[in-house]
Amino acid sequence: MRGLFQRQALPLLLAAGAALLCGGLGFLFLGKVNMDSGSEVQALRDAIAIAGGHHRFGIVSYTHYPNGPAYLLLPFLRYQIIPLFQFRLIPLTVSALAFGFLTWQIYRKTKTWDRRLWGFFALTAFLTQPGFFAWQGGLHEYSYAVSIALISVALGCFERALRPLYFLTGFIAGWIGYDFLFAQMFALVTVRWIFYSGDSRSPLRQVFYRSALDGCSFLSGALLAISSHLLQNYFYFGSWRDTVVDLMEATSIRLGLDLEKSSALHQKSVFTFFIVTANFALQFIYGFSRGGRLRESAGIHGFSNLYTLIPLAVGSLLLLYRTFRLEWQQEESRPRQRLRLQWIYGLGFVGIVLAGFLWVWVMPEHALGHQPFGPRHLLVSVLLVGLAPVLWRREETPAPPLPPLAAGAFWRRIFFYLLPGVPLFIAFVAYRCG
Repeated sequence: MRGLFQRQALPLLLAAGAALLCGGLGFLFLGKVNMDSGSEVQALRDAIAIAGGHHRFGIVSYTHYPNGPAYLLLPFLRYQIIPLFQFRLIPLTVSALAFGFLTWQIYRKTKTWDRRLWGFFALTAFLTQPGFFAWQGGLHEYSYAVSIALISVALGCFERALRPLYFLTGFIAGWIGYDFLFAQMFALVTVRWIFYSGDSRSPLRQVFYRSALDGCSFLSGALLAISSHLLQNYFYFGSWRDTVVDLMEATSIRLGLDLEKSSALHQKSVFTFFIVTANFALQFIYGFSRGGRLRESAGIHGFSNLYTLIPLAVGSLLLLYRTFRLEWQQEESRPRQRLRLQWIYGLGFVGIVLAGFLWVWVMPEHALGHQPFGPRHLLVSVLLVGLAPVLWRREETPAPPLPPLAAGAFWRRIFFYLLPGVPLFIAFVAYRCG
């Protein structure tokens, strides 16, 4: 027992130090950055109303999104544990604990000091992004959402698949809000893909099956949360028709499907996809870089710190290229393994891109309407790029052989995981068919 404590003392101290650093940096900016003030006021107003009994089935007035951020304030508001102005400490504490948990996982997963140093550099570079540290105390979903993304990456670093925990994390994420579900899910899927691909004996098909099931377990929890909110809306409205119209109309507008009510995509064309993507990326790279901003709500220090972001991206890509080249040379006499290696790295980068961009591709109307803080999704891709050289070393953390999974069994499990989304699918079809 004593030996176990001694082995864990250093990583736990590092994790605690990282959490304190993260929390302390965020504490300096509590209430000083103008974020999404409308959502913050709504969360606080709803929490006060619910605590005072002025609600109907947990809803005050806003029904399009779950009220998770407001519900998190209730225990502290009801029992007056902390003064009202210190509510920002709640999301800040969640963020600090998530950052400490990820730091502990990176230390545990790395076995050499050079890789640990890179892992800590990547985490530090992420911590220096104003879009992260200055927004940790927001009372809206965006503060909690990035913390859940950090937790998703940390959970993905475990050797064993922890699908009940993935499901629980997805359920919590679904009740916090919808906007980051793609980023959180693909953060988990990408890390799991990297882990499973470490066993060169397993067919690539099996690697895909396991990674997809891990991601779908997270998605299943999120779908259950959204379906439960649909049921909550039914109790609130007392009418199935009003429930479907309220939730699905908002969804259709954000998807850009309702051309009469969607403002940004009236002139939809084959170039819309590229325009939305470029707009999203340029805001992160240029508009929100230190020294420049598109809107005041971007924050007092801008959004992304290019002084640390550029070295992180360049260094990470060089390290990944070196790792890929060494593995490529080792597989020189086995063409099938070389092709497999290309697929592993290629699909890994697809997951990194999807984590940052899928939300804006699926919901372009919503993305263009949330320009001041939408590019925070790209912070998840930044984190994955920075940590990729740490995670992508097969020889140091060899994965156990994957038990074979038949295609039929895979699709049956996928169907099972997607069952919580059936009420949402029925509601959406009913609304579109009118």
